[in-house]
Amino acid sequence: MTWCSPPPPGPPPGADVEAYDRRTEELTEYLESHRDDPAYASDDATPGRVRELLTLGADPEIADALCTVEMALVAAENVPTALPVVCPHAMLRLRIPRVFEALCRYSTAPATEQSWYAVAAHLPRPWRDRCEELARRADSRSTEL
Repeated sequence: MTWCSPPPPGPPPGADVEAYDRRTEELTEYLESHRDDPAYASDDATPGRVRELLTLGADPEIADALCTVEMALVAAENVPTALPVVCPHAMLRLRIPRVFEALCRYSTAPATEQSWYAVAAHLPRPWRDRCEELARRADSRSTEL
């Protein structure tokens, strides 16, 4: 498994399998309902947000990792019950210093503050601390406007 590979599928050991499956289904339904959203449209195999990050100067591996972490933000805002499903994926990426640095640069828009705190609540330390730092950065950007 490489640093950007997802964890094995399925719930973590000891998890409530039915609740995990329900959350996964809710997140899948949300993502499917936005399949035709122009923000996610793509004329090639590269997702729109990845292309946007590449245009902004992110390395391909970092752009992919950022999108994985940003899925937790999408879940926090739209399907909060799915956070236990997506946060382990985000946690794997948050451990990489270059990904955290890129998140500080590209993923702390003012509107993300509360989502970062929601993600932080589902992660152990030190990843919780990193998400709280991202939330503080988003908050400081909102006061700059």
